[in-house]
Amino acid sequence: MSMLQSPRQCATALIGLFQEQCTCATALRDLLALERTALGNGDTAKLDTTAEGKNQLMSQLEELRSRQAQLLATLPFGTAETALEQALDWCDNTGHVRSAQQQARLVLTECDRDNRRNGLLVQQRLNYVRRALDVLHSAHADSMIYGADGNRDFGNSSRLLAEG
Repeated sequence: MSMLQSPRQCATALIGLFQEQCTCATALRDLLALERTALGNGDTAKLDTTAEGKNQLMSQLEELRSRQAQLLATLPFGTAETALEQALDWCDNTGHVRSAQQQARLVLTECDRDNRRNGLLVQQRLNYVRRALDVLHSAHADSMIYGADGNRDFGNSSRLLAEG
């Protein structure tokens, strides 16, 4: 990436990056909504598709983040943590660049929220399956126990399965 010569070039480049981030994050947010529906319906085929899509979009977002870091490295502000803020101060006299950045951040924040929500749903399902397996395992273990009369005691297994 060549050295940006003017604030206007910097503003144009950053707006382009932020718009791409926003577009990619919007697609990710939509995909997360599909994932949530698939999780609710137990649609494993759709979950596989959404997982592939999420990986692709996350790779694109990472590539955009890398391009942003490369762009900032071409500026006289270096790679300091404040380089973006310094670049915005230098090139954004209209507020358009900050607006594009804020829009991208907003959608990325929504993606993070939706992804965490989906993760909680997965965790709840996993906990349910674990409890059901524990109940089934306990029921099987109970069926191997003999009562005082020498017969197997099956009485507790139905109750345990009903609780699961």
